Amino acid sequence: FPLCPVANLAFTSLARLAECVPEKPKRSALNQLTRTLLRRYDCGVRPVHNWTSLTTVYIDFILLSVLDVDGNTQSITTSIWYRQVWTDEFLVWDPEEFDGINEISLSSDAIWIPDIIVSESVDEGKSPPIPYVYVNSSGSVKNYRPMQVVLACSLEMYAFPFDKQNCSLTFRSWLHSVKEIDLALWRSAEAIANDKREFMNDGEWELLSIPSRYWQIHQDNTDYAHIQFNLRHIKKGGSDGKCFCFFSSSEKMLILIRLEEDLFEAKVLIRRRPLLYVVGLLIPSIFLMLVDVISFQLPLNSGTRIAFKISILLGYTVFRVNMTDELPATAVRTPLIGVFFAVCMALLMLSLIKSILVVKLLHHSEKEVRQMSVSACLLDRYGSAGQDFTESALTSIKTLDFINPSGVKKLGSNTGRFANATLVRLSEFLSAGYKKGVRPVKDWRTSTIVAIDLMVYSILNVDEKNQVLTTYVWYRQSWTDEFLVWNPEDFDEVKQVSIPTANVWVPDILINEFVDVGKSPDIPYVYVTHDGLVRNYKPIQVVTACTLNIYNFPFDVQKCSLTFQSWLHTIDDINITLMRSPEELREDKSVFMNQGEWELLHILSNYKIFSVDNDDYYAEMKFHVVIRRRPLFYTVNLLLPSIFLMVMDIVGFYLPPDSGERVSFKITLLLGYSVFLIIVSDTLPATAIGTPLIGVYFVVCMALLVISLTETVLIVRLVHKQDLQPPVPHWVKYLVLERAPVLFCIHKKHRLCSRLSSQAPDLEHYKDNNYGTAQCTLHHTCEIGRRISQHDREGVLLGLGLPPSRDPTPPVMDNILQEVTAIRHFLEKRDRCREVAKEWLQVGYVLDVLLFRVYLVAVVAYSITLGTLWSVWQVA
Repeated sequence: FPLCPVANLAFTSLARLAECVPEKPKRSALNQLTRTLLRRYDCGVRPVHNWTSLTTVYIDFILLSVLDVDGNTQSITTSIWYRQVWTDEFLVWDPEEFDGINEISLSSDAIWIPDIIVSESVDEGKSPPIPYVYVNSSGSVKNYRPMQVVLACSLEMYAFPFDKQNCSLTFRSWLHSVKEIDLALWRSAEAIANDKREFMNDGEWELLSIPSRYWQIHQDNTDYAHIQFNLRHIKKGGSDGKCFCFFSSSEKMLILIRLEEDLFEAKVLIRRRPLLYVVGLLIPSIFLMLVDVISFQLPLNSGTRIAFKISILLGYTVFRVNMTDELPATAVRTPLIGVFFAVCMALLMLSLIKSILVVKLLHHSEKEVRQMSVSACLLDRYGSAGQDFTESALTSIKTLDFINPSGVKKLGSNTGRFANATLVRLSEFLSAGYKKGVRPVKDWRTSTIVAIDLMVYSILNVDEKNQVLTTYVWYRQSWTDEFLVWNPEDFDEVKQVSIPTANVWVPDILINEFVDVGKSPDIPYVYVTHDGLVRNYKPIQVVTACTLNIYNFPFDVQKCSLTFQSWLHTIDDINITLMRSPEELREDKSVFMNQGEWELLHILSNYKIFSVDNDDYYAEMKFHVVIRRRPLFYTVNLLLPSIFLMVMDIVGFYLPPDSGERVSFKITLLLGYSVFLIIVSDTLPATAIGTPLIGVYFVVCMALLVISLTETVLIVRLVHKQDLQPPVPHWVKYLVLERAPVLFCIHKKHRLCSRLSSQAPDLEHYKDNNYGTAQCTLHHTCEIGRRISQHDREGVLLGLGLPPSRDPTPPVMDNILQEVTAIRHFLEKRDRCREVAKEWLQVGYVLDVLLFRVYLVAVVAYSITLGTLWSVWQVA
């Protein structure tokens, strides 16, 4: 039938309008399967056809890292990889009806998830969200996710730093009883207990094993299933051995545990590596106690022992103030190492008090001591003098103010509300029927290739003790979304548009080494081009575990890896590639902040395909970030002050050993070095595996100072009060005064002897004013007058220029002769004592020169060795 002109015109217009409307893509088999599974699905209903059926949840647990052990709050923070598998009877399909699809990823928010929690959890850890789960055609659901768990744990710090901690993680359903949800292990208990392949073994804590145990708990007339990892030994209670009860303070109720057999949960421990605390706490304390013991070799009347001991006590006090931050804080028991430090300080105080009392007794006669009152003694001698030592640490805080400029691109020549209308129309077209939980491919066999790129912006923190690296990176990823395609001619030549990230499918690519969620800005949009290319660019603060080797500090080079992979999807679903070439990625430093402590050397990339169970294969892209520390700050603030103190110690050998000033000089240097080590202790990196070479350098320097001080104490002991000592043995004279100057090229021996002779008047004055000389000669003068013979009297008269008389000597003259003879014998005895003193003083000087040369050679050799090693590492 012929059409009327009006009808013909309307038909033609409708046909042209239909040609203008773009044809929407047909639904893929993956999309149809997702819609079929989630149609009328209620995620709040346990997925069983028969409500009496039991849902068994299989769980698995891998410990990745021990992040923190807080003795004050009795908590432990761990990073784990947690896996759970169960059967969902409502998510079953026939693969032949959906193009052979055997497995599909669904949004975890759209299906039922068991309410399995950790009973010991006391805080919400920072864990990344995993938005997908894998569902098999048989209804098996796999939910794998990493977790940061903060657990309550009874920590025993008494044996610190040689302690072992035993903490447990108990997984249970908070609501469902064992008739509804039962628990089982995904792997055998032996496999879980011995699995340490993912544990970061270079931190402070060492993992021994992770045992597991299943049991049921009876609570409120209901049985609940529990699986506990790292459970302590539970003893049976009662006479029949079938049940016992305890009061749970956290749940405020009485809990009854029924046991079918003896419940012996294995005691599995994490053990602390004590090397850091032994080097940083115990060895300095032992050094100070050793110096206090050596100080007893100082003579009491030399006036240096008191200053010596008070300096040691002062240094130990400052040491105690600094180490309070290193000791664990606990409110239950004081660690044994704290008791050790307290007893050491008490011994130092007792030693000082004893020296004060002895010196007091030597400086006052018995009558003066009786007349002096205690209050007068305290006010006069010791007064109320105090010194306040305050440590202040200046922490420079660097604030990164990052502004991300965003350019505005004109979409076309149209402006105003027409352009906005086009964008609205395009957004409605793209969002119509779009499912963000479905991988955007029309053929489910097609793999989604995600191109990624990485640029390091800054190194925020390097925590050597916990083996953690914090970086700020610019991360870029792009992929093709086959459902976000349009013809630019139909939308005013719009070729790209920004879409909210929450409205599109995003690949679940994570970093394997993560241990904490960094504070990253929220970027709510992604760019989509007309051919379906989605670009997701965002800055990320990444906190990752890294094996840090700080032996060469501050000339160390670190190599940390950032491994990007899909946590759930296999290589058949998501594959990874680089956005740029490896050469361009390696040398790109355009956005790196180059003024910090760390210098970026290069970024290496490595692509790998791996399999966990030889069944599913995953793609990963690993970036190796190689950074080098700038050593100038540590050289100026750590090495140079230490070198200056060591040079001053060498110069201190030029002080005369008998002057009494060298001991005070060297003990002051040792005290200053102790304070210096306390100040730099917060600057040095802390690690539990090995001590940095610079830490060994400081310890050896302190040991050299102790050796130098010990040598000075022995020499002072040798040259002080020589008249109280017997004559120098012949073998000492031969070895020290004859052979040693020849072997060690001491060519100034005669000058030394002449110097001693020139110093004889001073030495005589010193001896005359010393009670030692009186002890050496005075006890001979009482009987001299009685033992003088006539021959001696005649010799005295001749010596005085008087003729000898044959008549009996008058009594007055006889007394004069006796006194003169006594004076002569006294002078002869004093000369002999002086010769003994000269010999011992000469022995002391020679030994001092010898020991100084040995000490100097040791310091120079040690300095050359360290300088050579650090120079080689700096160049490398």
